[in-house]
Amino acid sequence: MSMTRKIASISQLSMGHLCNKKIGIILFGLCVVIFIRVLLNTTVSRGTNSFSIPLSHSKLRFEPWTRDEDFSRLDKDRVFPSTSYKKIIILSYMRSGSTLAGDLIQSHPDVFYVYEPLLYLWDYYVPNKMDVTQHLRRRTKAFWKAAKLHVVSPLDFMTYMFNCNLTANNLKFLTNTAHSRDFRLGNCPIYKNGMHIVKTSDYCVNTVTKRCFEAKSVLLKVVRLTMAEADRYMERDPDVKVIHLVRDPRGVLLSRMQFNDKETGEMHNNYSNICKRILEDVRLSQTITYKHRGKILTIRYEDLAQNLEGYTRRIFKFLDLPMGHQVLQHLKAITSSQDILPNKKIKAKKTRRKNPYKTAYKWRSVLSFPLVKKIDKACEGLYMIMGYRHFVTEADLRNENVSARSKYYGDGLFTAVL
Repeated sequence: MSMTRKIASISQLSMGHLCNKKIGIILFGLCVVIFIRVLLNTTVSRGTNSFSIPLSHSKLRFEPWTRDEDFSRLDKDRVFPSTSYKKIIILSYMRSGSTLAGDLIQSHPDVFYVYEPLLYLWDYYVPNKMDVTQHLRRRTKAFWKAAKLHVVSPLDFMTYMFNCNLTANNLKFLTNTAHSRDFRLGNCPIYKNGMHIVKTSDYCVNTVTKRCFEAKSVLLKVVRLTMAEADRYMERDPDVKVIHLVRDPRGVLLSRMQFNDKETGEMHNNYSNICKRILEDVRLSQTITYKHRGKILTIRYEDLAQNLEGYTRRIFKFLDLPMGHQVLQHLKAITSSQDILPNKKIKAKKTRRKNPYKTAYKWRSVLSFPLVKKIDKACEGLYMIMGYRHFVTEADLRNENVSARSKYYGDGLFTAVL
């Protein structure tokens, strides 16, 4: 009997010890969770776009909204957001005509335009870009470093813009907003210490946010987005439409040389990089066209420049936007005058051109024939798909009666052909 009682006693002690151990583990786990939450005090939810950070870091606070929320907290006059609106992305490359395309689309009164929302945020994600010394990029990195936050991804930041999440702190990451009519109306763009930044006054924030909520379309123009990322974004939001604007790389090269006022640089020494990127985007677009049927329009800048009104109509038809008299007046205005510098050169960042087609093909009279041949060799894969032509002789290169592109191109693409 004594032996049985001892065994029972030992069993009870073991069970009690095991229970106490389990309770201890659970309590320890809860303490760890609470400690981490207190330490980070940060929550991120991509589905609802919620993003909160510690009060000590509130100067960089993201305060996302959706277009279904009450707007009255920003303005005493309550504004009810649109129940349905279009989301548009211009996907292009530096010096490829995307500023012109954005300017044309924003001439429609129902379009709200955000110029290059990823211009400086994107560099955080690009390898070997953390040592960039340009003022605006240093300023942007300083914001992130001071807040010590989980850096929002470029695709999430695009969602903020589409959802009219135009808080003062989000606007700090925008630049060159003078390109947007809506930001100009809000007196947002300022030039300070050599930087094009946003004056995040209450008037600016309220004006652009109200305008964004009232707009029936939101347009983002980006040159720091690949087609692969656009594909991911369209899977996330199937309501988005993409205009893929491509320019002859020979024209891109000359424009970049003039823009930077030098003959050395990222593309000038390596022609294959830009062509490789465009070719990858075009090939992927051929692959995903079936998945995003009717959502990706490929257009060549040279076609747009040659027939500005015709291709603008084609773009507006793709976007299901009516082409009213405001758009036609804008087309007339940008082709009746041009912005000239004191040295009589045309301003590189402006879209007014009396003859945009002549500007598009200026490279044919400026670039040397040996340089053109080098670009042709490096970009032959892109030429084949996009219908750009090689020049066998310099005489053909200089002869404007010899076309530099074929009429039909882009097998497998949804292209803008009149």
